[in-house]
Amino acid sequence: MTDKLVIIADSMDIELDITQLHQPLNTLDEWDSISILGLMAKADEELGVSLSPDDIDAAQTIQDLINLLDNHDD
Repeated sequence: MTDKLVIIADSMDIELDITQLHQPLNTLDEWDSISILGLMAKADEELGVSLSPDDIDAAQTIQDLINLLDNHDD
């Protein structure tokens, strides 16, 4: 989980820790279209995971994004 949290944090250019797993994405100013594209690129590059915009759009919290990466992890 930690490496996935780092990927998510890096895509938003912020620091995150496990106490923020249930934070709603819509409360983070850094969560925008650029961050979404960054997450898609980092997930593919670092984890070999292809995420669709619909996958990411369904996520409501940081934990949802981690779950999404876990569910696509081979």
